[in-house]
Amino acid sequence: MTSNPSNAPSSASCGAGQKLVPFLCAARSGSSSALGAMFEACRDYLLLVANDQLAADIRPKVAPSDLVQQTLTEACQGFARFSGQTDGEVLVWLRRILLNNLADATRGFRGTAKRDIAREVPLASEDPALDEGRQLIDAEPSPSANLEAGEEQHLLDEALSRMPVHYVEVIRLRNLEYRSFVEIGPMLELSADSARKLWERAVERLTRELKPTHGST
Repeated sequence: MTSNPSNAPSSASCGAGQKLVPFLCAARSGSSSALGAMFEACRDYLLLVANDQLAADIRPKVAPSDLVQQTLTEACQGFARFSGQTDGEVLVWLRRILLNNLADATRGFRGTAKRDIAREVPLASEDPALDEGRQLIDAEPSPSANLEAGEEQHLLDEALSRMPVHYVEVIRLRNLEYRSFVEIGPMLELSADSARKLWERAVERLTRELKPTHGST
């Protein structure tokens, strides 16, 4: 059994440019360390989604990090049933589990709350990096949340295809390769601060592209 995810086996599914797929391939060959590495690589993305989707009245009672940990635990338990082959399919799969857990936590808390929590002060974000720019996901559940994973990936691919190349690149480096802005800056011939601002504009544009359209703007 492979113990080092860096030695992940190559296969037809391990496509070029896919950063999670080598871990996925190794995990399917029996490497528990590769599975753990793949999930850890997705943790920041899931924290971003949880931080964005968690309602203000629930935030003081439900920590985004706890939701993410629950999601990764359930994903580990259900990994044998996951049939995705790409980075995007991994992220969509984990996001769906996270949103289900978030919905369950919200229903459970609101159903048992004994006092008005609307007066409570929301906690600050646990990770300042989560507040750096616009979130990738709408504050309200979008219609795409109810689509099959393949359809969600298609919508994402279509949205990215309509965006400038430098926007797609900075999103890839930040959200799929999980690089810091200090790393991203030189790669795009920018300062770290300029790279951060570019990413903020890119995710804002992606948010607009993913929203259902009701006519031209």
